[in-house]
Amino acid sequence: MIKQLTFLFFMSLALCGTASAELTSTQKNARDKGIALFHQSDWYDSQPLLKIAAEAGDRDAQYYLGEAIRLSQRYTTPEAKKWYEASAEQGVLYAMLRLSNKNDLCRSMDTCTNKNETDWREHALITAQERAKKGDTEAMTVLFTAGQGLS
Repeated sequence: MIKQLTFLFFMSLALCGTASAELTSTQKNARDKGIALFHQSDWYDSQPLLKIAAEAGDRDAQYYLGEAIRLSQRYTTPEAKKWYEASAEQGVLYAMLRLSNKNDLCRSMDTCTNKNETDWREHALITAQERAKKGDTEAMTVLFTAGQGLS
């Protein structure tokens, strides 16, 4: 069962990258290896590979790079936030939600670079509602995760 869910998760990631930049085969390989390392909780070794595709404009690599940096540092650093924002600006709902997180350690440390989490949350919810109405199951999952449900 877990193998089937993992397979479905990776397939959904592969299919949801329609807005991603066109990557060379080297950049695609780096992204895929970086995401695989990330899913093995190897947040340090995944970063150089993810950065190759993130710098080329791949929205999924940007999100995972932000996550890898945040998880390795235990809070959202300015560099992690930069990658989340790049990904969110390309429509990645999970990046928008991460930017709207009020419970990040950077808030306690007062090192967050910007306090506009409300704007990102509203944008994520509006975008997710629009996509969910069109049958986007990822958007439905985001709405459920954000406690909004479907209306």
